[in-house]
Amino acid sequence: MSEDWERYASEHVHFLDESISQLLVKYLTSFRWQVFLDVGCGDGSLLFALDRKGFFKDKVVSAVDISAKRIDAVRGINSAFRCFVDDACKLENIEGDSVDMLVSLQVIEHVPSDDAMVHQIHRVLTQYGVAYITTVFKKPWAWYFYRNASGESVIDPTHVREYKDDQLLSSFNEHGFEVLESRRTQERKAVLGASVLGRIGATKESLIRHPFLKAVRRIKFPVPGYYNWEIVVRKKKGV
Repeated sequence: MSEDWERYASEHVHFLDESISQLLVKYLTSFRWQVFLDVGCGDGSLLFALDRKGFFKDKVVSAVDISAKRIDAVRGINSAFRCFVDDACKLENIEGDSVDMLVSLQVIEHVPSDDAMVHQIHRVLTQYGVAYITTVFKKPWAWYFYRNASGESVIDPTHVREYKDDQLLSSFNEHGFEVLESRRTQERKAVLGASVLGRIGATKESLIRHPFLKAVRRIKFPVPGYYNWEIVVRKKKGV
């Protein structure tokens, strides 16, 4: 399995840029926090953006990913980051009640058990700790040309599931969370996608070094029936 994830990391490069969701910024700036954790951090695109824009000044930052290759890349962003090769459904390197602000971008649809991942998020968060989660949501009629292991039409062939209802919100409620925000916006694919950037020999730093590539990357087309789902939850007191 580890070899599969290392191959996935090599084939699906995360290019660095400075884009940050405005919903995430809202909670980073309105909620008091000291310890930050990125679960399934990939090559560190979000960590790079947050670090570059000063959000991590005087903060404790941890990063977890199942790929050792990707964790090595994140260590190169900031040597002060606490980086671990770990499973999002186990988080063996993260102590319970130790994280104030947790993020996980487009990860929960990949894991074998989303319920197990939600349980771990609850375990590691402090009382009233906040988690910002993104995933894929699709209408029942949505179609894409990839197929996952179950033969389902999916936007990414490694997706174990793609949400079609509010099941995930129910799971957060059942595990002792209060849902603060739930937003779905039209999913858009960049014309200059990762595969195209790879073919032209782009490095992870290309988007920040070449303004033209960054500008073209902003050109995106909508994927009918697919949405980017942003969820913000807070751990309830005493639960």
